[in-house]
Amino acid sequence: MAILIPIALVLLAAWLTWRSKRSRAPGYLAHAEYWVYLPEAKLPSQDAVMTRLVQDRPFGEGRIGSKEALLFSDIRFHMGLVRRDRNPKQFRPDLFTPRAEPTAAILEALAAAQGFVMVRYISEEPLRDDRHLRFLPHVAEAVAALGHGEVVYDAVAQRLITLDSHRDVLAENPDTAVFEVQVDVEWQVEDGAGSARTYGMTKRGLPDLFAQDCPPDHETLVRDLVTEAARSIWTSGEVPDHVDAEAFGDGFRVIVQRRSRDEAAVWMMRRST
Repeated sequence: MAILIPIALVLLAAWLTWRSKRSRAPGYLAHAEYWVYLPEAKLPSQDAVMTRLVQDRPFGEGRIGSKEALLFSDIRFHMGLVRRDRNPKQFRPDLFTPRAEPTAAILEALAAAQGFVMVRYISEEPLRDDRHLRFLPHVAEAVAALGHGEVVYDAVAQRLITLDSHRDVLAENPDTAVFEVQVDVEWQVEDGAGSARTYGMTKRGLPDLFAQDCPPDHETLVRDLVTEAARSIWTSGEVPDHVDAEAFGDGFRVIVQRRSRDEAAVWMMRRST
């Protein structure tokens, strides 16, 4: 009995350590969302949206099939109307992120919009596939076409574009789930230091990467390395402790340190040959 007590204490300590680490581990969240601004605050019917996607197929066959269409009945999918008279701040471009950079045409369309349709997919359980990344952009286009909208806002990538630009993306990319369509990498210089950051990784339940305190004249190198690291993570669906990448003929190691569910800091160093 005297021997069993220390063993029990060791097991209890190990369990408490495991539980503590688990409680600190970042939770999972996949979040993709589009706002489609319409001149009339009216939600198109789901049947009309489905008809455009599956029967009319404005971008050709093979874009949206039965597997994607099943997401209409997924509880993680939401399509709802937001009215201007009840949510005026969401129609003010001066309150958008600086990344939005609305053009004159977008400003005019926003001024005339009386509502927008929020097309959203949120999952707190790891996803088995990336159908939602193909489905949502096409749903956004269908809503805009049916409601005569002219502006689409990617709320996760913080990208505000015209419907024509959105259609160009759909026409040029048969698979809209690819990294180049879903994620942006932005470079900024502030107080004499550069920084690079991704926008859109959380659409796959992955953290956005950011690199800070970079030499201002290293923009191309830092952007390329952050892009390559993010693309590797996007493709694998996993967040490793480092990613090896090539740039300008040199080998680099991008160290990845996850800070939260939605963010991971990165540092770069040259690999020794």
